[in-house]
Order: sequence, then structure tokens, then C-alpha cells
Amino acid sequence: MLNVFYSEAAISAMTGFIRAYEEAFYELYRDSGLETEKIIIENYRLSAKKLSEHIFSEIEQHLGTSKVLGRKERTRWHEFSFYVGSRLITVYYTQNDANGSRMVESIGIERKPIIF
Repeated sequence: MLNVFYSEAAISAMTGFIRAYEEAFYELYRDSGLETEKIIIENYRLSAKKLSEHIFSEIEQHLGTSKVLGRKERTRWHEFSFYVGSRLITVYYTQNDANGSRMVESIGIERKPIIF
């Protein structure tokens, strides 16, 4: 099992995505007038947390193995993609064979529009 590390840029991309996900639903429901408004907002926050955990888990599962299936070789980074639900996740990483680790340099997350 290889060690998987994350760059600050990758963590920042994930944090920004999750924050935007939470804020979109917060803005949608904060003045809805529904009695269950707080419960709905909290459920979306929990959903965002689960989505984040699922994405990180999938990344570590793919990169933790000796061979990454479906990876593309780039000049600077390696790339692979996978789906979480219907959302496309693209990961760019580097590999350090000397210490048996991989560094996630960037995470691209397909942003789906929220239709009102």
C-alpha cells in the first residue's frame, strides 16, 4: 500500500468545492419559511461532509495500490478520473518511487448547476 499525500492546492480545491456546495443550499433554504428549514440545511451540510469523505476515500483507494488503472501519463503529472455518483472527479498526481508515495497535486470536480 502506497502512502497518499495532498498538496495545499488539492486541499484548497476540495474545501472550496464543499464550501460552495453548502452555501448554495444554505442560500436556497435560509429564508424559505419552511418549519424544517434548519433540518434541511443541516442535512445538506451532512451530505457535503459525506461527499467529501467519499471523494477522499476513492482517491486513496485508487492511488494506494501499486498500479493505477486508467491513468494517463502527462509530462508533469499523472491523471486519472472516476465518478462519485454522477459527478466526474479528475485527479492529478506525482509519484515518488524512492519512498513509495504519491502526491495529489490537484483535484478537479465537475460542478453541477443547481436548478431552481
